[in-house]
Amino acid sequence: MCRCTTLSTSLTLSAILLAGCSVAPAPVSFKSEIKPLVDKYCTECHIQGGAGTEASGFLTDNYHNLMKGTKFGPVVVAGDPLSS
Repeated sequence: MCRCTTLSTSLTLSAILLAGCSVAPAPVSFKSEIKPLVDKYCTECHIQGGAGTEASGFLTDNYHNLMKGTKFGPVVVAGDPLSS
């Protein structure tokens, strides 16, 4: 009987731990999480008429332009922070 209780407890704890691991990460908000970083580090050069925009065609003024990328290709890859 003791062995059965131990096994049952172990299975229950394992299920709880695995359930906690399978929780998907919270979605990222462009407006509140990404845009402030872009504004702080990129917008100074990548605005209409800015040096960065003139060199690459990359505008950071809105989501659409950010996702469009440069004349050389994409800069931001949705869901892939290492490639962005």
